[in-house]
Amino acid sequence: MPRKSISKVVIAGGTGRLGPPTIRHLLKNGFKVSVLTRDPSPAKLPPEVEVIEADYTSAKTLTPSLVGRGFDAIVIVLNRLAYDASVVTMQAAVNAGIYRAIPSSFGVSLDNAEIANMPFVKTKPPVLNDVLAKAQKGEITYTGINTGMFLDWVLDEDIFVGLSGKAPTRVADGGDIC
Repeated sequence: MPRKSISKVVIAGGTGRLGPPTIRHLLKNGFKVSVLTRDPSPAKLPPEVEVIEADYTSAKTLTPSLVGRGFDAIVIVLNRLAYDASVVTMQAAVNAGIYRAIPSSFGVSLDNAEIANMPFVKTKPPVLNDVLAKAQKGEITYTGINTGMFLDWVLDEDIFVGLSGKAPTRVADGGDIC
């Protein structure tokens, strides 16, 4: 695919935890932003953001929400457990002719085998494998972002650091659990 400038971005899952900061930064940098959401009524988004009701059941039901709107890119920030919806969204983006995707694969890199086998990252491979296959076929281009652990989530969920006393603290030096 030839390079293309990106000005119009749609965000899948824009009303969740990662949506608002993503929207804020895209708007601040001059992008036109739309948000796909299952239920637009509770969405508290800036007035310049177009809200589009979305059905993530299948690419067939989601594609019409994307077609003909001139989106250059899609950012998928759906819940990490909603990997089926992420794969559906990626296919709908391909169907709609969207040029660039940023899939929901944030957090840790799967390059480390010990991390790749941890339960909390089990939903990443299906999403990453899907986008890689589509990119290899030339259907879409993508940008992968590995941010490292989201500290607020790690602390809330007692992952690695068991602050609540309900879970152990994992020591990374050799896998010992305290």
